[in-house]
Amino acid sequence: MVGLILWVGVMSTNSQAAADRPFGPIPLEYQPPSKSSLTVMSLNPNTVTVELRGSVQKINGTSPHSIAAFVDMQGLTHSGTYTLPVRVSVPTGTSFVSVVPSKVTVVIDRLGSRRMNLDLAPSGSPAPGYELKSLTANTKTATLSGPTSELNKVRKVVAEVPVGGRNASFQEQVVLLPLNADDRTVQKVQVSPAMVSASATIKKRPPQKSAGVVAKLTGHPAAGYTVTNIV
Repeated sequence: MVGLILWVGVMSTNSQAAADRPFGPIPLEYQPPSKSSLTVMSLNPNTVTVELRGSVQKINGTSPHSIAAFVDMQGLTHSGTYTLPVRVSVPTGTSFVSVVPSKVTVVIDRLGSRRMNLDLAPSGSPAPGYELKSLTANTKTATLSGPTSELNKVRKVVAEVPVGGRNASFQEQVVLLPLNADDRTVQKVQVSPAMVSASATIKKRPPQKSAGVVAKLTGHPAAGYTVTNIV
């Protein structure tokens, strides 16, 4: 009986002993800037490791999902790059020891908009014997919105119209894409309208006519010579 009491006492003491343990990666949450004209472009890094202290029993029973790490950006009023501290909320019964990294880099940009003319680009070739005569859309311009730094990358707004294998005129909804100088889509820019109605006029190619060529001679051959053939 005495041995059992001693064993229970040791186990109870061990479970109450303090222990430190790291938890991670913990995803970083953030409170965005209060100004609606600002947007968060990046948060680097976007996870942290949090070390907690508590009884062995409490630490062993702690889930990483019960730990919150966040960055407060509400006070930011201008675009730019900032280094901000990481704040941590820990479960009841544990205490905060450290967070790594303790600061993260945040990039803030200003939101903007602009209007641009749109281009229609044929994709593919009509069926043999047919040709594309014209491409038109129900609107000529589109409004782009997004972070200013991303808007400045857009060089054109293009909608591809699939004409491959077609042998008749058609009308179809096509997607508008904001493209950079390398013809790659600028992902963080929204286009309004997102789609337009494109009309393609496709006609049968007229048969080619062969016409004879009549050569007109001027002057006269030298004395003693005559023209027998023109090549």
